[in-house]
Amino acid sequence: MTAKVVRTVLAQISGRPIADLSDADRLVDLGLDSLGRLTLAVLIEEKTGRPLPDDALLRVRTLADLEQLVEPAGANS
Repeated sequence: MTAKVVRTVLAQISGRPIADLSDADRLVDLGLDSLGRLTLAVLIEEKTGRPLPDDALLRVRTLADLEQLVEPAGANS
């Protein structure tokens, strides 16, 4: 469920269809600058209720990294 939220929000911000997003996509290649990352963090927090720590978000490079950060430990959705 959380992965779907992440992809939905990322598609919304980047303007790309969800089907075109892959785990290896780099956020910078999807057009996310610092403001885009902030928007991403706020929207994900609103939809999941889980805040994204700024320092952890700065280390995120790919969609897979982002999903791993957002996904609760031990979850497989």
